[in-house]
Amino acid sequence: MRKAILASVLSLLACVGSGFAQDKLLPPVATPPVTVAQPVIADGTWSAGVSNAPRGWVAFDYLNWWISPGPIGVPLVTTGNPASPTGGAIGDPSTVVLFGNSNVNFGPLQGGRLSMGYWFDCEAKCGIEASAFLLATQRNTFIASSDAGGNPLLALPFFTPGGVAGRTLISSPAVPQTGSVLVGMSTSLWGADVNAVWNCYRDCACSIDLLAGFRYYNLHETLGLGANTAADPTATRIPFNADFFFTSKINTLASGFDYFSTRNQFFGGQIGARAAWHDGPCSAEILGMLAMGRTARSLYANGASISSTTTTISKFTTAGVRVSSITTATQTATVGGFYTNPNNIGTFDSCGFSVVPQVEFKLGYDVTRNLRVTIGYDAMYWTNVLRPGNQISNVIGAGPLNNGSNVWVNGFNAGLQYRW
Repeated sequence: MRKAILASVLSLLACVGSGFAQDKLLPPVATPPVTVAQPVIADGTWSAGVSNAPRGWVAFDYLNWWISPGPIGVPLVTTGNPASPTGGAIGDPSTVVLFGNSNVNFGPLQGGRLSMGYWFDCEAKCGIEASAFLLATQRNTFIASSDAGGNPLLALPFFTPGGVAGRTLISSPAVPQTGSVLVGMSTSLWGADVNAVWNCYRDCACSIDLLAGFRYYNLHETLGLGANTAADPTATRIPFNADFFFTSKINTLASGFDYFSTRNQFFGGQIGARAAWHDGPCSAEILGMLAMGRTARSLYANGASISSTTTTISKFTTAGVRVSSITTATQTATVGGFYTNPNNIGTFDSCGFSVVPQVEFKLGYDVTRNLRVTIGYDAMYWTNVLRPGNQISNVIGAGPLNNGSNVWVNGFNAGLQYRW
């Protein structure tokens, strides 16, 4: 009996010792760490978790954009054959249009855009963003002038209400008459928008956001025309008697201007979507927006002209010696220039429905976790706007016009974005 109990105790101790020995010889195997894919948030930023990612961002872009050329609906400045009594008038075979009846290119418009945004929640699901841009005023100028002899012929063509073509002579060697014409145009554009942002999809490489908000655009353009002319014709000889004769000479100085200005202001709601892709420090983003709303349009027209006429009557002997002379001068000021008149001078307001689609594409590179450099392309189309060159009529006495047109704006951007 005692031997049996002793054998059982020895067997139990042997099993316990074997277990301790195994614990010393075979340590537990460590579980390898699990790698979790980094999430992408709205602007492509990523971190170990969305809750630790930057929630705000601010960006500035340099803009190099182009606006569609400004249309000029009618011929404004012409030339022609001085020997023709209608040279420079529309319909004369020798008439050539120097300016007008075409589109005027403004070239690149330089400017800047400031954007900022913020996520309201740690999961980067709901946020707000806003942006504003400004393009510097760009100008285009046309100048034509004659030499001291009146060459070349310069004219401003017009039509009577009955449709008969005519011309206002600015210079001509046939008179002789000297003069010059200057046409200046300008364009400027700025805008702003604010949007609510909702993230509808996100994985380790892609993100899709939906946007809805308000957009405002302001397009201001001008067209001004000014002309100066001086006529110095040869004196007319008037026979009197065998001893004397008279001469009559009329010198005319005239100048005038026309000014047309249009302002278009768009107020509308917009919706859109943005897709972002991210791979390491590189990112790409495409944004599409559609805005619809009202464009408030304003046309301002003004003009005036002034002329000064000097008439000199002289008495000469038949030998050519001037005995006496009488000079009279008159000056006349007129409301209205060459293409403006009391019927179309003033401010005329109207409004219309406009659609404004917009797309933007950007490539980015993360210099640091918080700083990104970007380069991209923007395009925008705006319907139903007024442009000054389309509001000019060359019919004498015509009233105000309300000719709508569409505007393309597109170009490149380059900038910096900071996230925190």
